[in-house]
Amino acid sequence: MITRSVRVIGEFVRAPNGAQRLVDHGPESKVLFMHRGGWSHTNEAQRLPENSMANFHHAERAGVDGIELDVHASRDGRLVVNHDRDVHGVDIAKTDYLNLPRLHNGERPPLLDQVFEQFRHKLLFNVETKVSGVEAAIAKAAQDHKITPDELLLISFLENSVSSLRPLFPNNPLLLLHKGSPDEVLKRVRAARAVGANAIGPPADMVTPSFVAQAREQGMDVVPWSRMAEDDVRRIAVQGTNPALPAATVNRTDVAGAWRAANGGVPAPHGADSTARAQGARSNDVG
Repeated sequence: MITRSVRVIGEFVRAPNGAQRLVDHGPESKVLFMHRGGWSHTNEAQRLPENSMANFHHAERAGVDGIELDVHASRDGRLVVNHDRDVHGVDIAKTDYLNLPRLHNGERPPLLDQVFEQFRHKLLFNVETKVSGVEAAIAKAAQDHKITPDELLLISFLENSVSSLRPLFPNNPLLLLHKGSPDEVLKRVRAARAVGANAIGPPADMVTPSFVAQAREQGMDVVPWSRMAEDDVRRIAVQGTNPALPAATVNRTDVAGAWRAANGGVPAPHGADSTARAQGARSNDVG
């Protein structure tokens, strides 16, 4: 059952002096997403495929708030949930959905419709567009499955995709991902503002109080992604940002528990221990 909202991301109000102030809803509002459903290389025998229904069910059982997932379009126009442009070397954009290879656990790569149908009102969704041109289809899927703006965050490295998403999702938070230099934060903030984003998403190792302060001074929130280990969680918490970061995307449930504890002492999700790590990924690449 959903108890949090993605709309805590990038919610600014204007103070009487004209300055923008980020609304802090407190530690209970902080949102945790599992990256591609959660993954680890620690147990090859038991790992689940990333971006699979099995892995998303694992994330749900682990008690996290939501799942981050990636979307491509097949040749016949289906929205396929997969990180890479191919499935086992078969190009998604050049192949009809039913002709795509199965994942190593026997599942077909899931469709966004299937994920929405299975997990709506149970998990929050963090949907990354990996290619442009899928935005209207995502909007239709969200409408068909009655996914509310409280349940759906949309993200991309692609500025043109975020720009296309904004008129389709006027009330949803949008996030422009960032993987450049920390020195480029203001440039990325300007780009994010130009395309209608509420926040930028840097890798966790880039997040410092200075980085966050620069973004927020420009009316842009910060949501770190991936590669976040417990050391990153502790470093960010010790350095401190005020208010604390509204959300994060992490790879493992044990890290999710540490992030929760570091951001106001919110209890760790149930199952967030070393025996309940979300399994499965073939690569350690970004997004």
